[in-house]
Amino acid sequence: MDSEPAPKYDKIRPMTKITPNLTADGINAQERSARMERVRALQQERIKLEESAAFQKQVDAHARRIVDSLSLYYGQMSEIQIFPPITFGSKEREF
Repeated sequence: MDSEPAPKYDKIRPMTKITPNLTADGINAQERSARMERVRALQQERIKLEESAAFQKQVDAHARRIVDSLSLYYGQMSEIQIFPPITFGSKEREF
């Protein structure tokens, strides 16, 4: 028969004490779930802000195109005389 002594596990201590409401790293399980909820909420908020920023960029680009086309249109309109010159006596006036 083997005469090796049985290992003594009762002297081995875990690195962290685990209780029913604590996780292995010592944080309360409820606190951990609350933190995870806050993280999820912040991630959702970040996604919404990124989407609104992208939408704002699209709106700005569209507005720039409209302003450019209007300025081009009105720039051409300024070159065209809308009213012919009117003469009063011998003086010519433009409106």
